[in-house]
Amino acid sequence: MSIYQVMFQNGISEDNVDEWVYKSSGNAIYLMIEECCSYIKNEVQYDENSFFSFTPNLELSGAPVPCAAFACRARNLDELSRFSVLFSDETIIEFPLMKYIYDDHYDEYTVEDIICDIQLLYYIRPVVEASIIKIWR
Repeated sequence: MSIYQVMFQNGISEDNVDEWVYKSSGNAIYLMIEECCSYIKNEVQYDENSFFSFTPNLELSGAPVPCAAFACRARNLDELSRFSVLFSDETIIEFPLMKYIYDDHYDEYTVEDIICDIQLLYYIRPVVEASIIKIWR
């Protein structure tokens, strides 16, 4: 199972991320993230036979640094995806929802960040499912 199947089973689709997060309790969000984590590898495992494994910095990975706007983060992930398709055998990024696993009470700003992170996961879905970008926790 993949994180996308987990989100789908929880009622999250690419088109209803904000609606699902707003109507869900903090506990429901937490449980969905926890279930996703169970399908993500704990350690980075590089292909030992490849000279083209890549781990980008936070900015290129779509983290909210230095710009937290969705457009900035999506642009960075788009650049990373294009680079990865052309020049790498695998690119490994950190699971963006991992930072929310330590609490199940989310304020309004954190809820907005969760929405953005889930939307970005859907944004990179094609390259994740093609195993060009791999996610670890």
